[in-house]
Amino acid sequence: MSNTLFGSIMGSKTDENDESKNLNNKTPEEPKGSDWVGFAKSIVSALILVFVWALIGSNFMYLQNYVAKNENYFGNLFPTESREPPYSDKSELSSLRSDIGAAARKGLEAMKGKLSRARKGGLDKLEKQPLLKRVPTQFGGAPNSERYATFQKVAGLDKFSFPYTWKKSEPGLWGDFKAWIANSVEFSYIFGRDMMNKMFDLTYGLEGSVGAWLIILLSVPLVAILLQLVPIYGFLSTLFGEFQAPNKGWLWALVFLFILGFDFLIAGAVGVVQTLQLFFTLLVLPLFLDHKGVFEIISNHSIFYTGMFGFMVVANSFSYLETAPSIMMFLTYLGLLWYNRPKDVSGSPPASK
Repeated sequence: MSNTLFGSIMGSKTDENDESKNLNNKTPEEPKGSDWVGFAKSIVSALILVFVWALIGSNFMYLQNYVAKNENYFGNLFPTESREPPYSDKSELSSLRSDIGAAARKGLEAMKGKLSRARKGGLDKLEKQPLLKRVPTQFGGAPNSERYATFQKVAGLDKFSFPYTWKKSEPGLWGDFKAWIANSVEFSYIFGRDMMNKMFDLTYGLEGSVGAWLIILLSVPLVAILLQLVPIYGFLSTLFGEFQAPNKGWLWALVFLFILGFDFLIAGAVGVVQTLQLFFTLLVLPLFLDHKGVFEIISNHSIFYTGMFGFMVVANSFSYLETAPSIMMFLTYLGLLWYNRPKDVSGSPPASK
């Protein structure tokens, strides 16, 4: 038995010695080489990402300039006046407009004109900076008339349209019910569209004071946030509007609150529809109506997008390539940034003191 125990001890020591020898004899791993295939794939991914970012940013800036400058060739994309289409029949109300209302509107237009001139002063300063070129006042493309007619037919923003026509339903239980729905939806849309107009006015001002580069960078996360918030806003605002509707709308809201949850059904449907409409407006509409104008904006900011692409390429080089080529790319990128830095376009030397 002692021989067996001694053999076991000696065997375990032999195994430990073999393992220590293997650890000592283990050769160090060779440094990993450059993965040019992976780097090439990362370049393609970066190119696609920048192109998508450019499309979203240019669509956003196109709408921003259109809304902030009060252009009218598309009509009012975000109407907020309850007495005008699509919420009301303009022909019935045109004779009721007072001179006081007209004077008030002229005053507001004059005030907005002063703000626009102030913004223009800031934007003119940016014209001297190639990296921060602003969107031109006149778009290079012309809206396609056939597509515009199709858009107006589908959107119905220039005429008294559904569901707001239900406000003119015949008196009675069924007519009052339809009017309650129309007024609830109107409440949600008017406040939502007013916030969109204010958002574009704000970003337009930021472009003039800071630069277009900021709007380009913020456009994609801003659109993503809006698409996340709009369903919630549509649901809550419609639900609130159901209790704010005229002609005892609160009574209808209370009744249907406990009957099959009809209040929540209407509010949820409005939230979904508003999300789809916002997606189409921000990401598709400018390209659909005036793709030349959108691509002109991309062209005007091509230096910025090129710099954005170069940054992604350099960042990926440190993940896929060896240190030496990565550093060379980084130094080259810095040199290109320095070469394309904002310069004084006048070309005159600085004045001597």
